[in-house]
Amino acid sequence: MDYLNSKKSSFYNNIKDNYDVSVSFYQDRKNKQFDRKDYVASLKGTIISVQDAILLMIKKLSSLIRATYDGKDSYSLRMLIHKAYVTKLIGAGGCMIQEIANFSGGASIKILSNKLDERKSNSSDIIVCIAGSLPSIQDAACIIIEQMECFKKGGPVIR
Repeated sequence: MDYLNSKKSSFYNNIKDNYDVSVSFYQDRKNKQFDRKDYVASLKGTIISVQDAILLMIKKLSSLIRATYDGKDSYSLRMLIHKAYVTKLIGAGGCMIQEIANFSGGASIKILSNKLDERKSNSSDIIVCIAGSLPSIQDAACIIIEQMECFKKGGPVIR
């Protein structure tokens, strides 16, 4: 986290300057599904620039993980999406989520939602957990971002 969040790091400056993406990190204490050690990375920019920044971020994290390899072959990434888009992301009978998982090379995608916690916290975001190999997580995250942008404009992306 220190490496990614440092405003003096070449990684942070590379994303900011080369991709024209603003990045901020924070801890969300209101969302009960986050651990105390979890941080949220907020990336703002065009869809292409955010996707490129995410690819760079996952590659950098991958190299950091390899440097301190702990024997894991599977990792997880949690994304926040607005709760208005959850049912659209899931699709009828889970077809959209399954299609994203298949297209990404077998990532496991789960919606972490608890109705009781949602009512207590006034959060408008739901956590989507993507688990699998780093390349499959990378692909699934980019596809989900594409879907969210498309939903904002009125419909799903057809592949």
